[in-house]
Amino acid sequence: PSYAQAGFDKLRPSVAIEGGRINGLRTVEFAGSTEYQYLGRLLPLRPILEANDLRHDRRGLLTRNIFAPGPEFSITLAPAPSLDGTHEVIGVLEGSSSSELLSMLEGLPYITGNSNEGEGTAANAVFTTQRQFFQSLSKAVGDSRAEDR
Repeated sequence: PSYAQAGFDKLRPSVAIEGGRINGLRTVEFAGSTEYQYLGRLLPLRPILEANDLRHDRRGLLTRNIFAPGPEFSITLAPAPSLDGTHEVIGVLEGSSSSELLSMLEGLPYITGNSNEGEGTAANAVFTTQRQFFQSLSKAVGDSRAEDR
């Protein structure tokens, strides 16, 4: 597996941008345990338990969830003490273009699952109703992606 085709899929404003999902990498049940499958090969899904005393005290830190065994990671957009205790710092962006890169990523549009209109507007009510309808329809036909929504 490679990060070459991975992207950033979630923006938490003023906290972090999240990404690192590798295309084609998925979890499967095998012999009673959860494993990764990539291009037909099974790969072990084991959490890497590491700890360090580094704090999320500045912009540009690479961080990963301590309790998640997957390849996903985040990059802090500002000091993020809320990540201390659940995430560990694993690196830092370096070089003069790193700040420019983060600014560019922050400016990209992200699907939020929310209407662009404010609460209580007719457009927001239509958006919410459509979202609920399609989530219910997806669950009814057995789409596992809709189960956690």
